[in-house]
Amino acid sequence: MSQFAFLQAEFSPVFDQVSKAEIAALSDPRGAYFYSRLALETAVKWMYAHVGTLRSPYSNDLSALIHEGTFNTLAGNSLVTKARIIKD
Repeated sequence: MSQFAFLQAEFSPVFDQVSKAEIAALSDPRGAYFYSRLALETAVKWMYAHVGTLRSPYSNDLSALIHEGTFNTLAGNSLVTKARIIKD
């Protein structure tokens, strides 16, 4: 059973990507990173589409999205730091 099973019902696109990352974590670290970053990007873009308090940044790339001030306020420093690590 996946540690991300709680995502499957409501966030299946994110679940699909994180479950692939989870499976590849030991056998294919580069593939795991790819799916982790893709899952992060999918989740962040979902937030921008569904959370009315987030302002769209100057660009739609992941870096601009996670560095936007309203995102930082909503997500908090801890989550933004983790998102930066995955992004980089």
